[in-house]
Amino acid sequence: MPPKIESAEALPLGLSITWTDAAQADFPWIWLRDHCRAPESYDGATNQRRVDTFALPADLAAESVAVGGAGAVLEVSWRQEDLISRYDSGFLRAQAFGEARLPDRRLWEDGPPEPARHRFDEILEGDAALRGLLSDLWRDGLVLVESLPSEIAATRRLAERIGYVRETIFGGVWDFQADGARADSAYSNEAIGLHSDGTYSEDPPGVQALHCLAFDGEGAVNVFADGFRVAARLQAEAPETYRLLSEVEVPAEYLGDGVHLLARHPVLGLDAAGGLRRVCFNNFDRAPFRPRPVVTEAFYAALGRFHALLSDEDYHLRLQLSPGLAVLFDNWRVLHARSGFTGHRHMAGFYLNHEDLESRLRMLLG
Repeated sequence: MPPKIESAEALPLGLSITWTDAAQADFPWIWLRDHCRAPESYDGATNQRRVDTFALPADLAAESVAVGGAGAVLEVSWRQEDLISRYDSGFLRAQAFGEARLPDRRLWEDGPPEPARHRFDEILEGDAALRGLLSDLWRDGLVLVESLPSEIAATRRLAERIGYVRETIFGGVWDFQADGARADSAYSNEAIGLHSDGTYSEDPPGVQALHCLAFDGEGAVNVFADGFRVAARLQAEAPETYRLLSEVEVPAEYLGDGVHLLARHPVLGLDAAGGLRRVCFNNFDRAPFRPRPVVTEAFYAALGRFHALLSDEDYHLRLQLSPGLAVLFDNWRVLHARSGFTGHRHMAGFYLNHEDLESRLRMLLG
């Protein structure tokens, strides 16, 4: 059971709240009024704000403050209005500490984990199986789905069970063979090194699936590496290199098939708090550009250091996809590669937005 509110102390500029586990946080008066959940201030049906934030008085203050519901609820009566605002203890705590509503991630510290396996029919049948699939995907960055029919219709059913299919230059749910149908090395039988997909998009795809429909040949081993684990090691061993790769925006392009897509991303994309949000690395699709002369040599050295760590085979997961087997992976975290091959190989796949993965998982976890 989450901690409840132990006490709430009114201060000149806001409220100091202490929980039963001794955690403490301060909330300014204007923030509390802006986040009031009373019907006059908030529409619970649409989850949209009704309060006119910009009409709130500058001298906001509470007339009284009370903790109710055995610590589950905070009540604030406002001096300037005939209004009592009520706040759930869990809501305030989540806002104070950003407590995660998603599973913890598990980096591939001691080599790749054994991929979690999930059955296609069970995923279609119930939310418990889907919750397990997406929880494992979030935790490890990669999962396997077994017993899929070897047809693209099954690929589509899997995609739509999770979220909205993302349309790209390749279509929605797509299939490919070594036939040169697109201006992309995936449509060949040559080896492809570790990379992220869609680096030429302003918002690179968040999840990728590869479903083997048919394979009669040799080779085509898929290789995966945890980019977050590589970044963590780089940050520990070479913080200046890590900083440089988080600051220099690298352009990537898709030029062919009637389009010229171009976007720029740092290799290591950080959030506002400085945490790693996304790895975006594709040396094959990197577009011509000149970094500032003072950082050019350092940038190439940093890129080489990242690639060297990424190439450490002790941290590689190797999979041979056979008909009926699919792999789903977090394209913002896990990089993928493929060895060259001979023979006939027919694959299907799809992309999902990262935000849709997160949304679906939050809803399933409640």
